[in-house]
Amino acid sequence: MKSINQYKIQYFRAYDQTGLNVFETTTETDAPFEEMSVGWGAAFTQQFQGVDHENTPGGLADLGAGFNTATANLNLDVQLAEGIRVNLISYLSSRHHPEAWVKGGYLQVDKLTILELRRCSLPPHRQWQCPV
Repeated sequence: MKSINQYKIQYFRAYDQTGLNVFETTTETDAPFEEMSVGWGAAFTQQFQGVDHENTPGGLADLGAGFNTATANLNLDVQLAEGIRVNLISYLSSRHHPEAWVKGGYLQVDKLTILELRRCSLPPHRQWQCPV
């Protein structure tokens, strides 16, 4: 399995501690675009809860300690073209929730190299009419 840096995703913000307090990606990338690539990862959590309470006799039910339902996030990072990437984070759960929800994501466009403007013989004020 490859790490996210081996996928050569441009303008990437890390999910680990190095990505904390980083609100925008850098203006320059250290990953040149070679081909479409997909990076995926997951984040898991298992919580332990120990709750205790007091009240007048017979007023509250007994509470115990135990583990909550395990949860996970599925992270997808896709480099579609040079300067164009997609991020999708899905929420997954195990008990009573067999489905998944989209937690967040975005489409980031840093370059529009896929839109190459062609020159034609029309005057400059009519260049927009050039056939593709």
